[in-house]
Amino acid sequence: MRPCMARHRLGRILIAVVLTAATCVAASADSDLEGPVLVPSFPSIGSRFEAETDTGYPSPETTEPVAPPENDVEDPSDDDAPPRADADDATATTADKTGDSSTADADTPNNDAVAPETNGDAGKSESPAKELPTDADASAEDDSSSEAETAPAEPETPPKPRRELTPAMAQLRDRVRRTLGTHHGHLLGTDGNSVTEIIYACRAFGCDTNVREVNSLGKVLNGITCLCWNYPCAGFTPLLMADGHITGRIGYGCQEQPGQLIATLALARVQDSYPVRVGEETRTVADLVEYEKLACRASVDKSLSMIGLMYYAGSDGEWENRLGEPWSIERVLREELDKPIIGAPFGGTQRLMGLSYVVDRRAKRHEPIDGQYARTQRYIQKFHDHALRLQNEDGTWNGRYFAARGTSRQAADQLAATSRILEWLVFSLPEEKLDDARVVRGVHWLDQMLSRGRYGHNAKSLSTAEIASVMHGLHALRLYDHRYFKPADEAGREEGDG
Repeated sequence: MRPCMARHRLGRILIAVVLTAATCVAASADSDLEGPVLVPSFPSIGSRFEAETDTGYPSPETTEPVAPPENDVEDPSDDDAPPRADADDATATTADKTGDSSTADADTPNNDAVAPETNGDAGKSESPAKELPTDADASAEDDSSSEAETAPAEPETPPKPRRELTPAMAQLRDRVRRTLGTHHGHLLGTDGNSVTEIIYACRAFGCDTNVREVNSLGKVLNGITCLCWNYPCAGFTPLLMADGHITGRIGYGCQEQPGQLIATLALARVQDSYPVRVGEETRTVADLVEYEKLACRASVDKSLSMIGLMYYAGSDGEWENRLGEPWSIERVLREELDKPIIGAPFGGTQRLMGLSYVVDRRAKRHEPIDGQYARTQRYIQKFHDHALRLQNEDGTWNGRYFAARGTSRQAADQLAATSRILEWLVFSLPEEKLDDARVVRGVHWLDQMLSRGRYGHNAKSLSTAEIASVMHGLHALRLYDHRYFKPADEAGREEGDG
């Protein structure tokens, strides 16, 4: 029986070989290609197992690269080329000196900020919460000026027309506030969220930011207090002593760039007398500012530092760095204007935000917009038009920020660009342009993105880059609510009272 079975198997193999050869001859006869026809080999057990457990990602050895759709990314035309700053000259026209005071209030996003309270060590007798700003403090600071006492009274400006929200805009207002409330209740924690992520959360909600301190049985701690009192966050501490001053750590898990911490404190309107501490050494925010002054260098990006320097040192402030070189806000403006936007960190949005903040802050202090300030203002206005031209029809911006128009393949890239660009636009656009259809489309898209799916819940579990994008987006929504929706609410209440 065994020889018979062997002959039977051999016969089957011979038949398979003959059929295969016949197939190859027929294929070669029908083919227009010259040369031998290669018969593909059967997959091995290993390759068959890999095929059965395919993850869906293409194999680089067997898959040709897929070209993106032609309309996926569109390089900007000559009309869409990014604007350049005007030539730096010392003369300024009288038109430059008038300024435009319709930009965003540099002291808002936190007009209703609540002073942080520490719930940690019960043995501490002093709480830094008392030093946080109030609305009265902010208004008193802005109105206090040595020139204001002697300057003639300005003519009263006519009241602005009352804004009434359409039903669609009223619905958008309710959705935006619901999104903000949801994310405000989702607290980051000091156990799993780094200093970087806490800083971004404080950018979004300012003095209203709360974090959960896991080491004290889950008590709620104010975010500003957490940073300034040097609470460990995911194993990183925010502050350290350097050159006789307290300053923020820079690097993985801490500040991503120089000046990020004092910029966040300035946007939250934290007073320079608010205490900061490292170990047993207790000082104030003013010590952080002094370190930033000493650290000014011509080669270092100061997009974030100039926000803090403008808020705490003022536009008239002059100082020397550690090398004895003279510095001022005007010098910072001049150097930042001479640097390109394209290729800067986060597409240049940080630089535009810093430039806009300086001009807006100066206008709110009723100081003349001349010299470098007028040059900066013209530059910002040009970039407003450029940014709105590059917006997609759905209200988004490309992941390459101001370098191209088109959609992004990755939702995270599109969220990063849209949240940061819209944040800057909502902060710096004149009030009469906040109801521009393109701005409203951006707010609508951002609200949808942050109210559902991956970015709608449990932000603490996202990556640091995604948390940053979410918090920039929430800051944009909060600014829009303050600048556009709240004035309409107040106008409606006044009409009801009347």
